[in-house]
Amino acid sequence: MSGKGGVAEVLRVFLRLGLTSFGGPAAHVATMREEVVRRRAWLTDAAFLDLVGVASAIPGPTSTEIALHVGHRRAGWPGFAAAGAGFVLPAVALVLVAAWAYVAFGSRPEAAAVLAGMAPVVVAIVGNAAEHYSAVTAARQNEMTLALEISVGSSAQIALMVAPALVLLSYAFGTPMSLVFDAFEITAIGLSVLAIALVSLDGESNWLEGLQLLGIYVVLALAFYIVPG
Repeated sequence: MSGKGGVAEVLRVFLRLGLTSFGGPAAHVATMREEVVRRRAWLTDAAFLDLVGVASAIPGPTSTEIALHVGHRRAGWPGFAAAGAGFVLPAVALVLVAAWAYVAFGSRPEAAAVLAGMAPVVVAIVGNAAEHYSAVTAARQNEMTLALEISVGSSAQIALMVAPALVLLSYAFGTPMSLVFDAFEITAIGLSVLAIALVSLDGESNWLEGLQLLGIYVVLALAFYIVPG
């Protein structure tokens, strides 16, 4: 474990984590462990697990409490404040901007359409944040088989469990859904499967293929927003 560090270093690390960490506490804790234990060696695995145990036993958001503990252990009370500010303030700023935009423009018809299109995209990203992080971590460690299994398994989980469950639950809310897909939706699914097959065929990947997959995701999101129905 490395020794004490500076407040600026703590602020820089947790500001980056605050800007790039999505999902719930499980995803945040995994991201912090990767950063402060494996990459920077600020703490040992045993010490980090002790912090997780203590934070889980007291009220409040676990990931934020762990950030505060790590900041204090790294740079004392100034580090405590720097870690908390860096980890929390990005989310606070984002929520304030979103709240202002909603109050200022939320009543407009076009704003309602934009929000309706953004909602499923945000839910898909945030809801699977832990799985996304695990897949990216596995890919960074050159464990491509594990990364693909996580990614494809997540999609299969949605198709085989979440989608049928939503159809069944929809009747309880008075808005029946079905598993009947139109031509556009079937085309989107087919293109997604084809893209995954082409990327995984050789068992290798690189940043360009990852960028292409992100591009496909953006194109499909925009298409579902633009196409009527």
